[in-house]
Amino acid sequence: MKRHLITTILLIISLIFYALGYSGAGWVTFLAGAVFELWFWVRFL
Repeated sequence: MKRHLITTILLIISLIFYALGYSGAGWVTFLAGAVFELWFWVRFL
């Protein structure tokens, strides 16, 4: 169960960083969102 919780948290963090990147916080936050999303997919698969 803990594994699923960590994977869900990674997805939420990536969505937050994507939202910050789109709102004008910069490309670094958008890139951080991409990194967390990649980490999510690695854990998911």
